[in-house]
Amino acid sequence: MGKGTRGAEKIYAELLIRTITLIKDGSVEKTGLPKTHPLVRFAHKPDDIECALSLDDTVKWGALSLMADSHDKWVSDLAKRLRDRKLYKCIDVRAKIAHDKDDAAASSPEADEVCANIRDEVVKCLDQWSARSPDRPPRILVDEVKRSPYNKLTEEAKGPLNQINIRTEGDRLADLSTRSSVVAALNTYKAFRLYHADEDKEARTKVMEIVDAGISKWPA
Repeated sequence: MGKGTRGAEKIYAELLIRTITLIKDGSVEKTGLPKTHPLVRFAHKPDDIECALSLDDTVKWGALSLMADSHDKWVSDLAKRLRDRKLYKCIDVRAKIAHDKDDAAASSPEADEVCANIRDEVVKCLDQWSARSPDRPPRILVDEVKRSPYNKLTEEAKGPLNQINIRTEGDRLADLSTRSSVVAALNTYKAFRLYHADEDKEARTKVMEIVDAGISKWPA
């Protein structure tokens, strides 16, 4: 999935969490949504299948214009960004590791450690900013993805959609990974990206400082 799509998803997730939190706290009026809106009903009854099914794309995209006029800065800012396609800019940490080190380093255990340390520092920074401006939306969004290109048949991953079986000479079914060295050698895809508003130069500078400091402390 592309960086832009993931960035939009992260913004929408933050918007949805904030909106539902306000609704559950009895502050529906701050969201910009009417009390009868499907999203409000869903927030009150998330386990109701009818409420969930009512949230189609038309309802969700239509809600953005309403939430853009919210009295809550967090909601209004993120809703306007999605509505107007003013998405956050992406800093791809593993891509920078590949650039500064090499491609193999970007998916190495050392990179995992570096990314974890960078994430911890970013979270500390976000906590400090949030303490000063609790009603402001997060200035940095963290996106971590781990995806295996091929799932072997295990107790945790069963079913025909999780693996490819081939018929052997002995007329038995075998997992493809047991017969193909190429498939067996496939590595898990890992991504670690940080998003910030294009106009927030302070956030970008801080992110780059944290990332550069983290990579400079590459494990021996």
